[in-house]
Amino acid sequence: MGKVGGWVSSSSFNDTPIAWSKLPKSRFISQGLRIKPQRVYQELTFVFLDITKVFMLSHLVASFATLPDPRCAGRTRHRLLNLLVIAVCAVVAGAETWVDIAPYGQMKHAWLTTFLDLPHGIPSHDTFRRVFSLVDPQGLELCFRQWMATTAPPLPREVVAVDGKTIRRSFDRGRAHGPLHVVSAFATQQGLSLGQVAVAGKGQELTAIPILLKSLHLVDTIVTLDALGCQQVIARQLLAQQADYILALKGNQGRCHRAVVAYCQATCFDRWATRPADYDAFDRRHGRWVRRRAWVLPLCAELSNWPQLNGLSLGMRKRFVTLDSDERATLQAGRHHHPQHQFRARCQGLLLSADGHPVSVLMQVLDVRRSTVYAWFTRWETGGLAGLTNAAGQGRPPVLTAADEPQVHAAVRANRQQLKEVKATLRQELNKDFSPRTLKRFLKSVVGVGAGSATA
Repeated sequence: MGKVGGWVSSSSFNDTPIAWSKLPKSRFISQGLRIKPQRVYQELTFVFLDITKVFMLSHLVASFATLPDPRCAGRTRHRLLNLLVIAVCAVVAGAETWVDIAPYGQMKHAWLTTFLDLPHGIPSHDTFRRVFSLVDPQGLELCFRQWMATTAPPLPREVVAVDGKTIRRSFDRGRAHGPLHVVSAFATQQGLSLGQVAVAGKGQELTAIPILLKSLHLVDTIVTLDALGCQQVIARQLLAQQADYILALKGNQGRCHRAVVAYCQATCFDRWATRPADYDAFDRRHGRWVRRRAWVLPLCAELSNWPQLNGLSLGMRKRFVTLDSDERATLQAGRHHHPQHQFRARCQGLLLSADGHPVSVLMQVLDVRRSTVYAWFTRWETGGLAGLTNAAGQGRPPVLTAADEPQVHAAVRANRQQLKEVKATLRQELNKDFSPRTLKRFLKSVVGVGAGSATA
C-alpha cells in the first residue's frame, strides 16, 4: 500500500482508489454518520486523519464494487456502487425507509462527493426502491459480510456468541406472516453482530448454524453455542476454522448428559465429594443473596470421542434469603396463624431457605415450580411481609357491597329460610342482578348473618 499521486490504493481493495486530496481534514465521520452521544467518550469530533476511518470507507466502496448491476447497460443514470454506498451510510445513520435515504443523500451530498463520483446528483427514493428490488439479495449480503469482516473482524480470543433470536415486531397479522427467526453471531467484546441467517422457524436453527459459521472469520476466537448447537459436526467445523468452542450440554444429548450429571454429582455435590469449587463467591448486587460456584473438571469416559475436548465447566447458582430474629418470628407466626394457605406456604418456604435448604427441596416439599419459589423470594425482598399477601384482583367489581348490608339484613329477617324471596326482594330494592351463589357468598361474608340464615 502506498500514496501515489494523491491516491491511496491497495490490491486488497480491488484497486478502487480514494481521492486523498479531496477528503476533508476533520469531522469527516461525524458529518457522514450519525454518532450516538453515549458512544462518544472523550471527544465530540472524530479526526479524519485517523487512518482506520479512511480504511473503513475504502473497504465499504471496495466490497460493494464487485456486485453485478442487474440493470440494462447504457440505460442507467446512476452507478450501482453509488446507490449501495449511500443506502448503507443512510441505514447506519438511522434511515428506515427509501423516503429517508434520499433526503439523507441530499443533506450529505458534499460529504459523499469526497469519495464517490456523483455526476448526476443523488437518486430519488423511487430509484433506490427500484434498484434494490432488482439486486440479488444473496450477493448483496455477501458483499456486506465481506465489508464487515474487513472492517470489524473479531478480536483475538474474543467470545463470539451464536444463538437464535426472534426479531421483535417482525410479524404481520394482517397478512398472516409469523415473526422472523434468525441465527446470529455476536462479538461480545465489540458489541457487534457479525452475521445472521434467517430460518423457517424457532426449531429449525440447527441447519443454519453451519452456514453462518462458514461465512465468518473465526480464527483465534472462542465460539459459544447453546444446547441445540451441541453437535460433534459443529465442533469439528469450528476446529477446522481454527476456533475454540464452548458448548452447553443439556438433555437433548441424552446419554452424554446423564453420564455427566452422574459424574458431577459424585465429584462435586455428594456428601463425601472431595473436589472443591474453583470459584465460590456470594453476591448481593441486585438486592438478593446469591451464591455462585463453578468447577473445571477433567473429562469423563463418555466424552472421550468428542474432538479435542479438554474439560468440563460446571456452574451452580443458589439463591437464598437471610433472616434476623424478628423476621423469623414474624414468618413463624404467619406460617401457623394466617388464614390464607398460600401465605402460610410462602412463609414456610422462606423459613426453609433461611435454614439452608436449596430451591429443589422447597419445590418438593411445597409442590411448586422453581419460578414460583423465586417469585416468593423477590416479593419478600421488595415488599417484606406485605409482599407475601395476595394483591387485590383486577376482575369485575363486586355486585353487593358493604353499602347494601342494611337492605340484605332486612330482607333476610323478613324472609327467613327463603332464598328466592330474599333474592327477589333485593333485586327490586337495589335494582341489581345477581345469582343465588353470589348472594350466598355475600351472606357468608357479612358479619352477624350466618351462612345458613336464608338457606337452612
